[in-house]
Amino acid sequence: MTEEIYSEVQKRLATVKLFSEAKIKIVVKPQLKQEDATHIELFNLAQYGDFSHYHIERLEFENSASDKQFSQVRTVVAEINEMLRTGDIQNWNIFYLYKELIQKLVNDRSQGYFNYFRGQFDDWPLIPSLFRNNTKKSFIATYDRIYSDIAKEYPDVLSYVAYSKEQAEARAEQLAMLQHYGMRTSLLDITKNPFIALQFMVLGYAATDHWHVNSFDMYAIDEEKHAEENVFVAVVKNDRNKRIKAQRGAFFDYDYLNDIKETQIRLIPRLKIRIAFEIADVDNLLKAQQEEFRHLLQLL
Repeated sequence: MTEEIYSEVQKRLATVKLFSEAKIKIVVKPQLKQEDATHIELFNLAQYGDFSHYHIERLEFENSASDKQFSQVRTVVAEINEMLRTGDIQNWNIFYLYKELIQKLVNDRSQGYFNYFRGQFDDWPLIPSLFRNNTKKSFIATYDRIYSDIAKEYPDVLSYVAYSKEQAEARAEQLAMLQHYGMRTSLLDITKNPFIALQFMVLGYAATDHWHVNSFDMYAIDEEKHAEENVFVAVVKNDRNKRIKAQRGAFFDYDYLNDIKETQIRLIPRLKIRIAFEIADVDNLLKAQQEEFRHLLQLL
């Protein structure tokens, strides 16, 4: 007997708050090459935002939450901005900066620093694939029946586990198998390895044909408390999920929204790190070149 839960979960997805959030903006400027006293070249400003020559201007920290982890973030941001101001780190590239942030905010896990990570190629909302806009409502409404039918077809690989709070971890393990084989689920991957998250952040870059705002998130997760009072679920190691375990993976399991009480939710601190390109100088230069071009047209 299957029980469909996802229409209800989808309703709660937009209203139930699961995270307390802060944000670091890495402000980057393209380097403009001065060829002579009157000409500046737009140096390697490629069509798709390939700032192959750039410098890190500053970090901006946005936070209204009171979590202790965010106090440490504010301190680290101030330290790095001072190094940028004094010229101590003029030649850093973006990924060296990520490494520095990871080292300063992750190393001392005994103090409750950030311990799980997620990278995305674009700044997409934190929504499982099952609930994204291009998923058919009929698929969501009959998901468990479809899942059960697949489990009957492939019993050596998959077992059907109906949702209940007591069986949530066992069900998540099976959903992880479905996700591994390409089926949409209510799970969102996270990892303990920040560099795996960075790999996912840039995955697909070589094939892109338009601009993307890559996103990198850090989470400070209490594995015991957030499993009871949020949607976190760790991966139980077995022969079927070796790939997930190798990536030091875990999940946000949105099945929990079916019965979690909002008053009992313990928010997970989430630090969002985004790159912001400051192109005012480029914009001013383009306007000047347009004006010069109009002047030349008038002379013709």
